[in-house]
Amino acid sequence: MLQEGENFLKSLDGYENLRACTIATGFKILGKRWTIEIVRQIFLGDAKFNELLKNTMGINPRMLSLRLKELEHHGLVERKVIGGTPVNITYSLTGPGREIIPVMYSMSKFTMKNFPKEVFNDGKSRTPEQLTNELVRASSRGRYSFP
Repeated sequence: MLQEGENFLKSLDGYENLRACTIATGFKILGKRWTIEIVRQIFLGDAKFNELLKNTMGINPRMLSLRLKELEHHGLVERKVIGGTPVNITYSLTGPGREIIPVMYSMSKFTMKNFPKEVFNDGKSRTPEQLTNELVRASSRGRYSFP
């Protein structure tokens, strides 16, 4: 039995109105270094430039500024300037930006299943449900607190 979407993806192969591969284009835009980390941080609630800079480990201010401008250009992030002294600038995900969240979830599931050695200290594969159960147990022992 074909997985959901397989027929659709196969049908794109012969579609003449495509200018570029839809999958490759998405990866080209979202796959740039730091982009997904920035989207994730905005999703988690970091809305100000300095918060994003502090919580996106390893990024420098110039690169953060560049990636935020690219995300704005593609309509995934909105920049709001709030007057005052000093001027306050916040970032939020737009509707299309929020559509990335299920994609990130799917990628997280795929990665936890297929690349556990790269993401888990013990190298063991997990499902989101298993990981949630681990977090609940850790929380009950005071080692983790849910947001």
